[in-house]
Amino acid sequence: METTTLVLQNSNFTFTAVADRLMDKTERAAIPLGSILNVGGIALTEIDSDGKLKSVQILVGNPNDVRIIKKPSWLTPKIF
Repeated sequence: METTTLVLQNSNFTFTAVADRLMDKTERAAIPLGSILNVGGIALTEIDSDGKLKSVQILVGNPNDVRIIKKPSWLTPKIF
């Protein structure tokens, strides 16, 4: 089974959204780098010994749980 992992970032935190067979290559290519997404699912969090958030992973149930809210400006650099 193929797993899809999206690496997401807000202003100060990077986390992942993971699903078993979430999207194929064409669907992933339709999400430009720098897009603003709405991702639904179950959040798994890891807290360190001081009670601070260490990591977040979102388990996504199906492709409809990932939606593009806003695509980046056409001036945004692309990675090939």
